[in-house]
Amino acid sequence: MPASEPETVRHKVIPDLAETNSDVVLLSNGRYSVLVTAAGAGYGSWQGIDVTRWQADFTRDCWGQFCYVRDLADNSLWSIGRQPIVEPGVVRENAFHGDRAEFRCHSGDIETFWKVCVAGDADAEVRLLTMINHGARERTLELTSYAEVCLNNRRADQAHPAFTKLFVETTYDRTTGALFARRRPRDVNEKPTWAIHVSSSSQPAHQEPEYETDRLRFLGRGRTAANPAVFDARTSLSGTTGPVLDPIVSLRRTVRVGPGAEAHVAFVTGAADNQSAIQAIAEQYSKFAAVEQAFRGSMERYKCELDEFRLTPGDVSV
Repeated sequence: MPASEPETVRHKVIPDLAETNSDVVLLSNGRYSVLVTAAGAGYGSWQGIDVTRWQADFTRDCWGQFCYVRDLADNSLWSIGRQPIVEPGVVRENAFHGDRAEFRCHSGDIETFWKVCVAGDADAEVRLLTMINHGARERTLELTSYAEVCLNNRRADQAHPAFTKLFVETTYDRTTGALFARRRPRDVNEKPTWAIHVSSSSQPAHQEPEYETDRLRFLGRGRTAANPAVFDARTSLSGTTGPVLDPIVSLRRTVRVGPGAEAHVAFVTGAADNQSAIQAIAEQYSKFAAVEQAFRGSMERYKCELDEFRLTPGDVSV
């Protein structure tokens, strides 16, 4: 993690599920916002519309955009936050800054570090994962993102979820490796709404990312995000797109991490009201350099806001 100046940070170490942590952080560029909870759950919203589906549930806190990490050598599977895969006894850390959220966990010799920010030059949330191999042998790690697509007002979505899902259709762009989701207008006065989900890596791409937009195919019948069917016997993502009945966005990348080395993978989710704007986000964040710039820009914007309002990090930390 790059060094930064001292600041007031809400920081918690969570040794097991017996300890609850209700901390949240809300990050925004004024148009796009992301709420992240201490469990690693939360949602992204754009101009009053939920881009990803979320429900307030303090007891489980199991709604949000997640990333699964799997070691292909022994098929072990974990998530960085307490959700969606609950592992009692695992020590996890989270730290909430004014410009980003950070999570860290260990699984054997693999240390996983995850940070989240909202880009200043695009209506998108950027999630960067760093995998560090503290072992003596090379590891092949598979990273799979998952989020339910909403693209609707939360109250309307929760009132009639099955109905609102019928108006979302998904496509895949092979040029950028991005998934697009579009909410079709229900009348002539309603504008279409678009969502984008794209990934990039610090390692050269040896193969095209796998993708999925059908929640049933991802989870399996009667299963949840805690035990998805796509991790059974190394099942591949199906590549399903179109007017699916229960839309999600999911991308999968594989990285190799040598002894003492690290690898970086980013997942970016954004929104817009026209196809050209959403395509621009896909092209921008399909390149890894744009991900690093997003975090630098987020920190600079945060510092400027503190200076403008004559505040210190302690003034805005709860």
